[in-house]
Amino acid sequence: MSNVSSSNSQGVHVPKLRFPGFEGEWESQKLSDFAIRVMRKNSNNETELPLTISSKDGLVDQITYFNKTVASKDMSGYYLLKNGEFAYNKSYSVGYDFGSVKRLDRYPMGALSTLYICFSLTKHNSDFIKVYFDSLKWYREIYMIAAEGARNHGLLNVPTDDFFNTQHTLPADTKEQQKIAAFILLVEKRIEKQRQLVELLKSYKRGFLNSYISQNEPSWEKMRLSDILSERKEYCEKDGTYSHATLSKDGVYGKSDRYDRDYLVSSDDKKYKVTHMGDLCYNPANLKFGVICINTYGDAIFYPIYVTFEISEQHITEFVGAYLMRPDFINQALRFQEGTVYERMAVSPDDLLAMSIHLPPKSEQDKLAKGLSKMQMKIQAEEDVLNKTVLLKKALLSLLFI
Repeated sequence: MSNVSSSNSQGVHVPKLRFPGFEGEWESQKLSDFAIRVMRKNSNNETELPLTISSKDGLVDQITYFNKTVASKDMSGYYLLKNGEFAYNKSYSVGYDFGSVKRLDRYPMGALSTLYICFSLTKHNSDFIKVYFDSLKWYREIYMIAAEGARNHGLLNVPTDDFFNTQHTLPADTKEQQKIAAFILLVEKRIEKQRQLVELLKSYKRGFLNSYISQNEPSWEKMRLSDILSERKEYCEKDGTYSHATLSKDGVYGKSDRYDRDYLVSSDDKKYKVTHMGDLCYNPANLKFGVICINTYGDAIFYPIYVTFEISEQHITEFVGAYLMRPDFINQALRFQEGTVYERMAVSPDDLLAMSIHLPPKSEQDKLAKGLSKMQMKIQAEEDVLNKTVLLKKALLSLLFI
């Protein structure tokens, strides 16, 4: 950061943070001044790779991203996007209210739905334009042309001609563009290495647990889950004082410091369930995705669809939770599932409690839980570094662009 300084250039069209040696105001240009629309079709099925845009991961293979393809079998009518070209996804998502513009980097080419707006550059540094669109500074222009409330199936109403008429303030000096791009890409590499470290630690933890269980489980005592877990059937009336929480693959987390009483449904058969610290919680409609976890958030209320279990005092909560969150156990539980997760068919609490597992003595559970806890603390520390680096990048994007 020593080679980046606050801008002392005179004028309005300069970034708040600028590399030394560059002066003068940036220029406002239409997208059509430096890009042309790509409308080539995949007529001869030149590629069989269906693409989608992830706001987080960029242009990715649908099969890898969704674990299936949502594209048509015949993709001859799709756009053929080549490496280095860009695409705008008008679909909004959390944190990306006006969609995403991403460059195709991972593959030589791919097929993209005609719902996307594709383009290639006629000038400017490609890496600079890539990180510029990551800055979301262009959102103010989309805000001006997207019809208010005109969202159909998650898509913004952004006319193509208007999109190419959007104004963008950019440096004319390609050396400044290269400097900014190289700096941001360096931060991105740091983020990616940190993300890989986090995934490596998570993989090590999973591998250790699976290996230990597979080697020792035959000698452990077989127990029915109904002897270990009991479904908590505590409900919260409207005059309750618990925080409102939700459940995702990342665990239990609060939706607000205190729930809005008017938000609670009033029908007697939809009272909100209470969950307490240390409970085992799971979303039966998404068990395949591993949405089963220990409540480390605290006392709260859940939507009625979620199921909460108390764990017997004769067992160590952290170990039982880790055991049940393993893919091997989840796959075993799925044999009770009627239909698919996309039809939101649930594994019932009764079916879950009817299952049997093998567990070691409580003293061994405690020892293993403490070891897993140390691993988790290391993972959390590295995740904190990752999150801080991501926030740093976000701040730099805000300061280095106009």
